[in-house]
Amino acid sequence: MGININTDLRFKNAFIGTVFRLNNYNFIERFLSKNKLNLKQSKVLDIGCGNGINAVVLSDAGIECSYLGIDLSDKYKETLWRVIEKDQAGVAASFKVMDANSLSREAEGQFDLILCITVLEHIKDFKSMLFIMKNLLSTNGHIIITVPSVYSWMFSFGKHGYHYFKDRDFVSDAYQCGLKVIEKTKLSGLMGYIFDFCFSWYMAIMSHFSSEEKLIKDLSLKSRKRHLDSIKKISFIDKYVPFLESGYGYILTLN
Repeated sequence: MGININTDLRFKNAFIGTVFRLNNYNFIERFLSKNKLNLKQSKVLDIGCGNGINAVVLSDAGIECSYLGIDLSDKYKETLWRVIEKDQAGVAASFKVMDANSLSREAEGQFDLILCITVLEHIKDFKSMLFIMKNLLSTNGHIIITVPSVYSWMFSFGKHGYHYFKDRDFVSDAYQCGLKVIEKTKLSGLMGYIFDFCFSWYMAIMSHFSSEEKLIKDLSLKSRKRHLDSIKKISFIDKYVPFLESGYGYILTLN
């Protein structure tokens, strides 16, 4: 498991990024691997789906499901259509430009798995989104959420989103919204934090000369592989220095 070279060829920026970002995908894949049988013929909702890469993650994990990705922007519309046309094995993918609140009125309790990957930090009232996800979740369903930690504020001086999270506070907030955290993990450690800090500021500086998308797109396949190898080594070392984490991953169920 883990982000592979085929995924990267389909999504040019799939594994060029921070340790935190890439470990988001690995966190999802570990859950899918452990729950593959339970997710057969399931309904999956991806809130803030972006370029639709999570549909590919589901497909690569061999999950047979109905996938709905929603986003407020159609920025990645062309990429999303390529996901559908690619006909991901076992994944019936569809996408809508809409907010989750609108969906909650017509799909209460319908989804077996909800993905909310680095989205909550962009929502002013993130607790309202937790309530919405609770209402959309089926009785025995699961929610996968990843969020940046308070330490990652330094990566952009707080300009990435409205919120940076403390683990204990998030668990408490989720409980108040009717959700229970059954599993959690740090998505980087000290080495990952240092890498993420340097990478974020490097990209910020270089973006003054070229767009981030172009910078990433122009990287050679060799450079991409080298980047991924570095991430894997850093993630291994982080197991022994699990502090100053860039973010957290949570698995939640109904309380």
